[in-house]
Amino acid sequence: MRRDRRALVSAAIPVVLVAVLALVLGVMGGQGTDAAGPLASPVASPALGTGAQPPELVIARAEGVEVHIPVDPDRVTAAVFHPIDDPSGVPLESTGALRINQAPRRDRVGAETAGLSVGAPAGTTVYAPVDGTIASGGNRFEGNQIALWEFKTGQGTTAFDTSGVGTAIDLTLSGGNVTWFGGYGINIVSGKAQGSTTASTKLYDLIQPTGEYAIEAWVAPANVVQEDTRIITYSAGQTAQNFNMGQT
Repeated sequence: MRRDRRALVSAAIPVVLVAVLALVLGVMGGQGTDAAGPLASPVASPALGTGAQPPELVIARAEGVEVHIPVDPDRVTAAVFHPIDDPSGVPLESTGALRINQAPRRDRVGAETAGLSVGAPAGTTVYAPVDGTIASGGNRFEGNQIALWEFKTGQGTTAFDTSGVGTAIDLTLSGGNVTWFGGYGINIVSGKAQGSTTASTKLYDLIQPTGEYAIEAWVAPANVVQEDTRIITYSAGQTAQNFNMGQT
């Protein structure tokens, strides 16, 4: 790897970089759960017409993300909060719009309300419970991280490096249409998120001794046609790159 003056540049195409919000939602059958205490009693199961949508009923929230009821409320048989065996799980808070019981912790770790399951009779149509993108961090490799951007600020022109390792490579959002994305992330229509050349030298200092590195990005391309474009790169330009993650 060459030790030129490089800056870490993120995104040259419309893209959403999604940070981690550990939130697990499930739909279970109406045959009971491990919840403590009685659950809601089963109710009648009227037919749900093709294309019918449940009402805009928000049943829980997690750090600015609203969780909508995923099924017709008339078909709900039970709802329960539970841990998800992930210490990074974000706790959900009930809005009071639906009775939600609490499952016992047992041998699970993490927040007691990080998971939410809603029961309904078999065959019930299920809809997405959230608007936006929520990504589970359960399978992320977090050992030996040297830079981490979670995009939690939600405002301003800086995305902070929260790795806690060396000099932080905080990214400056500039050069066009870069906006914050609900559920943690940024939406880049034009412009970039770029770290300074001075701070970016920590990448060389920490990678060069081992010659090994890995890059992980949660990305939702808004344009899948554009080719030869950079998403994440440590470089001095289009033709002088130490590494590049792009769309081809």
